[in-house]
Amino acid sequence: MPASTAWTPTTLGQLGRYLNGRGFKKSEWSDRGRPIIRIQNLTGSSDVVNRFVGEVDDRHVVRAGDLLVSWAATLGAYVWTGEEGVLNQHIFKVESFINPRFHKYLLDYKLAELMRHTHGSGMVHITRSNFDNVPVAVPDRGEQRQIVDILEDHLSRLDAADGYVDASVRRLRGLEEQLVLSHVLPADGAGAQSVWQAAEGTLSPLPDGWRWLVLDDVAEVVGGVTKDAKRQADPSFVEVPYLRVANVQRARLDLAFVTTIRVARERADQLRLLPGDVLMNEGGDRDKLARGWVWGGEVEGCIHQNHVFRARPNKATVRPEWLAWCANTYGARWAQRHGRQSVNLASISLSTIRRMPIPVPPLAAQDSALEAIGAGRAAIDDLGASLEATALRSRSLRRALLAAAFSGRLTGHASDMDRAEELAS
Repeated sequence: MPASTAWTPTTLGQLGRYLNGRGFKKSEWSDRGRPIIRIQNLTGSSDVVNRFVGEVDDRHVVRAGDLLVSWAATLGAYVWTGEEGVLNQHIFKVESFINPRFHKYLLDYKLAELMRHTHGSGMVHITRSNFDNVPVAVPDRGEQRQIVDILEDHLSRLDAADGYVDASVRRLRGLEEQLVLSHVLPADGAGAQSVWQAAEGTLSPLPDGWRWLVLDDVAEVVGGVTKDAKRQADPSFVEVPYLRVANVQRARLDLAFVTTIRVARERADQLRLLPGDVLMNEGGDRDKLARGWVWGGEVEGCIHQNHVFRARPNKATVRPEWLAWCANTYGARWAQRHGRQSVNLASISLSTIRRMPIPVPPLAAQDSALEAIGAGRAAIDDLGASLEATALRSRSLRRALLAAAFSGRLTGHASDMDRAEELAS
């Protein structure tokens, strides 16, 4: 719909009151009380919920329907739909002076612009003054409602398509796990059930020539370096790159950002990663325990932190990729069962992970299985790439629809999608 009234130039800061959250100390975290709403709880990047027992100012209380804005690490606008919670710092609760739904979509549009201007950085921070001074223009409340109604009608179709894509991605992930499990635990799936009882040794039968061992039998497993801020200035220390939990993903390594640490030279020599080492996470969210992949020597002289285990396989017994797939599938669920859970983090000890059961076939059988896994994953990756292309297209169309909405160019007709297609091209 073409703009029927003059739009008023203003700024984001003048569209409402933005109330920053409260800084909660780790000592205040609990497993009871109201949830502490953190950025990862808004983005869905973590299912860990910390709670708080106590009273806070009403400005820090979040109720269902409240509009929230994360302004650090990830920029985004969200409508809270969960139980009553308390707001962590780096998130604004918005008391809107305009139509709240219009406000939310306008924030989506402007924050996405700000994110794109950070040149792809994964960690973003916007100052309050910069946020407040972002220029915008808004129509009167009647036109705001009309625009939101038209926009949501179009976005609902994209939401439905995105739902199908997300469901397909989840099915692909499930297929990949089943593909791998069918090769590393081929005993009709019974092996996966038996690993929960590994501490009692009740493991299922394996094919002829296979045997059950534990991780400590097939690899040298060690923990990493603990960061000691007090000793970083020691002149005898050397500076080396090191891997954190964020670098060690399931079945891949994310080396886009590898930081450095200063350690004693002998410690750097002890922990230096060699090609073929298998990295496994020691701590983090519960579903991240034991996940990891094979080090290929990508960064010279790299070591690993204490929250990442290094398993150096006996290559006469087990291939590194075989060991990594065992850890990433049933091994991850075994680690969840045998790990520890604190208020905010899960972890598994070095002595415990060394007891992880590993099915070990002859090397020739491992090679054959790994070749089949590779071929199956290649087909799955092709399908995944197609789904990702569809998701990228949807995001482009969403941005184009928002651009049309906030320039008064939505009509409410099918031609709006044609216009969005042109803008997204």
